[in-house]
Amino acid sequence: MDIKLIAIVALALLLGVLFLSAPGSKPQSASTDQSLAKAEKILQQVRDEIIPAEDSPTDYGVTFSEAGYKALMVKNKELSIPAGRIAAFESLDMSLPCCNFKHPSADETENCPCGHHQALYGLAKSLLSQDYTTARVQKEVTRWNHYFYPKEALRAEMERRGQLDPEVKAALEKLKAKGKC
Repeated sequence: MDIKLIAIVALALLLGVLFLSAPGSKPQSASTDQSLAKAEKILQQVRDEIIPAEDSPTDYGVTFSEAGYKALMVKNKELSIPAGRIAAFESLDMSLPCCNFKHPSADETENCPCGHHQALYGLAKSLLSQDYTTARVQKEVTRWNHYFYPKEALRAEMERRGQLDPEVKAALEKLKAKGKC
């Protein structure tokens, strides 16, 4: 074989390798697809950890569902804040992404009247009357908040974890770029 022909074939192969490894080339795209798949997997893992599944039970007899939401609203109307638990009730963080209201008041006329808050008050009154600790009530309030506002809860948790874990931070950036978080 002619030396010129070998040189031309070698040059063509080298250019092909350089072209295929350039940003935006097909192998790069496959790598990006794998990165996005990994990011989506991390997102799903976090979702499974922090957002209660539809119809999942609780140990206090209310499921995470529309019926559970309505049952908590009924509890709010039927129950009073237990004597001796007012400070615990007022210390709960009931922040929701839809408004600036944070801590409930024993004077319920001062509380946010929205349905989600009404359900959270019912939850708190019910659990406090069953002698749940304030920490446990707060945990359940947070779970219901995440159930009510899953997208906001997921975004906040991914951002929190991204500060601690570079892999989660990279996943969050990829998901934001794709409009998935």
